[in-house]
Amino acid sequence: CGLFTAAAAAFVWATKTVGDKGFAGIVEIVAVAASPILAWLAWARPLIFPYGIYVIIAPLDVLTLVSHEQGTIARLFGLLSGAALVFYALRTRSVRTPPKSILILAALCAWMGLSTLWSIGADAGKEATTLAEIAALYLAITFFPMKLRDLTPLLASILLGGIVAAAIGAYEFHAAGAQETQTLQDFHRITVTIGQASLDPNMYADSLLLPYAIALAWFARSRRLLTSLLALVAMAVLVVAVALAGSRDATIGLGIVTLVLTVQLRAWRRIFVPALAIIGGAIALYPNAIVRAMQDGG
Repeated sequence: CGLFTAAAAAFVWATKTVGDKGFAGIVEIVAVAASPILAWLAWARPLIFPYGIYVIIAPLDVLTLVSHEQGTIARLFGLLSGAALVFYALRTRSVRTPPKSILILAALCAWMGLSTLWSIGADAGKEATTLAEIAALYLAITFFPMKLRDLTPLLASILLGGIVAAAIGAYEFHAAGAQETQTLQDFHRITVTIGQASLDPNMYADSLLLPYAIALAWFARSRRLLTSLLALVAMAVLVVAVALAGSRDATIGLGIVTLVLTVQLRAWRRIFVPALAIIGGAIALYPNAIVRAMQDGG
């Protein structure tokens, strides 16, 4: 009887919520319905949630801005992820010893903090704070006892985030209005804008390098035809987005990542030829973007 009453009350609430709020009400209902599962994941599998959500939306960080005071949704998930990872490690008494590379990151953060004392830039303090937060999240990850069962979902989340960001960027490039299209033709660089927020083309392109490396590694290691084809398509989408961004360092980074993984995985024929074909195809499709990147891109 109690279960029937609860179900009836939930149905009435859901109907009223959809009627009052429309699509926003549907999102609210889904969030409430999924909250028990998400709470369990945060308790038992924090690398999947909330950290998995963070790596998906991280490439589009600026576009998730709530307000200048509250920051971005990506930043919120980053803070939640760090807390969940540390709490899990402490709860299970399985804290790992951080690698020595954390000392280099700490020195970098200290140097950036000191540089704000003589910087004339208005956003210097904000940028230093952002780096410190990223470093704290990295430290939390080094504490976390990584398990093999969490690795594949984590890599898939990173790849998914890169593909979504790349697809949005390519859409923005090709579906712009007449005035925006002329601007893109003049500057030959991708512009991703939502409201008053826009992504820096260089940071946008750099954020796609890790997903590209994951797709390339999966393509090299997979023995299944479908997985290989999906990885190949993902690589193509990511390379096209980097080409449209017109970023010099990201374009060079694509070549370095391809070369390093080819040597490390010892798969010259399987990796190098398809990757070279994809990069060459992107250059052929968008030669102006590549030329712009080499001339005065970031």
